[in-house]
Amino acid sequence: MRILVRCPNPIGDAVMATPAFRAIREGFADAHVTFVARKPVDEVLWGGPWFDELWGVQRDKSVWEMGRKIRGGDFDLGILFPNSLRSALEVFLGRVKRRVGYGGRARGLLLTDRLRRTTKDTVGSYLDLVRSLDSDPGEPNLELFVTEEQERDAEDFLRRHQAEGSRIIAMVPGATYGPAKLWRNDRWAEAADALSEETGARVVLSGSPAESHITREIAAKMKTRAIDAASEGVRLGVVKALVKRSALVLTTDTGPRHFAAAFGVPSVVLFGPTEVERTRSFLDDAVVVQKKVECGPCQKKTCPLDHRCMELITAEDVIEAARKALKA
Repeated sequence: MRILVRCPNPIGDAVMATPAFRAIREGFADAHVTFVARKPVDEVLWGGPWFDELWGVQRDKSVWEMGRKIRGGDFDLGILFPNSLRSALEVFLGRVKRRVGYGGRARGLLLTDRLRRTTKDTVGSYLDLVRSLDSDPGEPNLELFVTEEQERDAEDFLRRHQAEGSRIIAMVPGATYGPAKLWRNDRWAEAADALSEETGARVVLSGSPAESHITREIAAKMKTRAIDAASEGVRLGVVKALVKRSALVLTTDTGPRHFAAAFGVPSVVLFGPTEVERTRSFLDDAVVVQKKVECGPCQKKTCPLDHRCMELITAEDVIEAARKALKA
């Protein structure tokens, strides 16, 4: 049997799909399983035992090109984690015999098995996909793996910054979701300095190259010396390896916070416009910082008001949360 798994596009969602990935591998142990993931999300999944092949696909690859590529794989079953019309059209054009995913809008016409979402919880909804295949969904524990190359690149990166063997605090201040999730750069710097001085740890500022203007400003405002991984264009797979070896991760509600959850690394997560409930059950090793405001959580990418949900979070709030996470 040949199975195609279309992975989620957001980084965090891809990590939250790992319990379902594990269940698919266990439920179809004799099948040939091919994962399709948008770059650079494929780097998050490398090292995992869930697939026989992993196709990393550039964002600009057309739906027609993907349809042709999938058609060449002669797949019996396609499992779609994204809810997009495009992902359904790709497997339809690829002539995958059985196409399973959540319905809605015109997309449902392209699927053979159309499911209805019954939970807001992201991991739970992914495991429901597995249940629809008459497979045991198993435990909802997140998991990630690091390849030897990713581990080696992380080691080399720290060595270049004279931080080999140092205690690491990873900070992820950006948010591709939108500016509503962002916290003030001066407060990131204040929290970073305080925790670096208290723990003796080196602070690694992480993010995508598009977020390097944020990390550069934070580094410039800090009194202690930070390592700016975002400005160096460190690859996502190496960020994953750096999180794994960190003593603590401080982050907004963004993808790499799920790396910490998967590796069991203590974390502090700053929530503003987004709902904690969507991933609450996977925050066992996290201390959540969120202020209750009458307008939130609004789920908006850009705040139309005064950004109070994030403005009300002080540097001391985050420092205390970090102390609590480290102590625990």
